[in-house]
Amino acid sequence: MDTIIAAVQGVGVFVAGALARFGIFLAALAVLAIPALAIALMTRGLGRLRQRALKLSDAGGFTFSGMVSYAPGSSCPSPGARCARASRWPRSPTGAVRSR
Repeated sequence: MDTIIAAVQGVGVFVAGALARFGIFLAALAVLAIPALAIALMTRGLGRLRQRALKLSDAGGFTFSGMVSYAPGSSCPSPGARCARASRWPRSPTGAVRSR
């Protein structure tokens, strides 16, 4: 009988120790996660403030500016801006035309 009680006590001590270590791990995780969550929320808020200050609006994943006129089928975002024209030839990062 003493052997069974000793075995049950050993298992109980092991389970209690494992639960205590898991609790310490969760507490440490919470301590580290709270500042990271605060930083993430602040950067998200600053991004929203920036969008509001620049009068940007989001529509279907595209960001539009309230200070620019848009026209269907146009690739020029505003008068006087350089238009993005479709070209037959691919361009290099420097702007030079590459041959195929």
